Amino acid sequence: MMQSLDTLLKNWKRLESSNPDIGIAVKEGYEVAAFDQETEMIICKELINGELKIRIIEDGYVIPIEGSLDSIQSFIQVAHQNAIDKGWWDKEPSFGEIIALIHSEASEALEDYRNGRQPCTSWYEKKDSLGSIVGAPKQLTPEWKPCGIPSELADVVIRIFDACGHYGIDLEAAIKEKMVYNSTRSNRHGGKKL
Repeated sequence: MMQSLDTLLKNWKRLESSNPDIGIAVKEGYEVAAFDQETEMIICKELINGELKIRIIEDGYVIPIEGSLDSIQSFIQVAHQNAIDKGWWDKEPSFGEIIALIHSEASEALEDYRNGRQPCTSWYEKKDSLGSIVGAPKQLTPEWKPCGIPSELADVVIRIFDACGHYGIDLEAAIKEKMVYNSTRSNRHGGKKL
C-alpha cells in the first residue's frame, strides 16, 4: 500500500508539472481528480479553508492523507486527525488515560501471544449480516478488521502518534536523539536482567 501511495503521488506530481492548469484550478477552489493507471487509484486535490487536502480513492474507499506518508511527522498528522475525526478528542483524555490506552494495545499483543498466536501472524475479521464474526486470511476491503500481534503493535504506534500530534511532540527528533544516546550506554545498561 505504502509503495502504491508513493508511486501515485510521484505520478501526480509529474502530471501537475506537465499541466499547470491543475495547480491553478486547485488554487481557485476546484476539486481536481485523476485516475492513475499504474496504481489503479484516484487522487483528488482541493483547497478547503486555505488548506490543501489530498484524498486517495482505491476500490471505492477513500484514504485521507495530507501528502505522502513518508515521514514520522506525516504519520503523526494523519493518525491524530483521524482520532479527532472519529471523536476521540471530543472530551480530552488525561495524560494518564492516553498512556493507559497505549499500554492496553501492548497488552493485547501479549494476550495474542499467550493465546498461541505467532508474532508475524495476521488475519482479518468482519461481522456478517447476522452479526456473527467471520474471518479471512487477507483484508478483502478496508472494513475487514486487521487482527494479530502486528495489528496490536500498529495500534501502539498509532496511539503514540495520536498523543504526539495532540501535544506537538517532534517524535522523529526524539527518536534520533534517544538512539544516539542509547548507542553510548553500557552493555545491558549496567547488567539489568530485563
